[in-house]
Amino acid sequence: MIVCKRVLGMPGDHVCKDPTAAAPAWVTVPAGHVWLAGDNLTNSRDSRNYGPVAMGLIRGHIVCKIWPQFERLHNNSVPATHLDLERL
Repeated sequence: MIVCKRVLGMPGDHVCKDPTAAAPAWVTVPAGHVWLAGDNLTNSRDSRNYGPVAMGLIRGHIVCKIWPQFERLHNNSVPATHLDLERL
């Protein structure tokens, strides 16, 4: 399945599994994985449904938005192939 989600957690991070829950649970992102979340937290299929996602499944990153106005997005991300996965 192809999805476009935000990366909320990197390996070793502690993330809130569901911030909309009455009693939030925390999850530790395992090595070599990321925690993904959709923009609409109340109605999004993301890591809350399918768990941490292997970094090897990430195929790209967003570089711009088109609507309502074109804007190039800048961030400090690097492709997963350039990360030292042994360190993670």
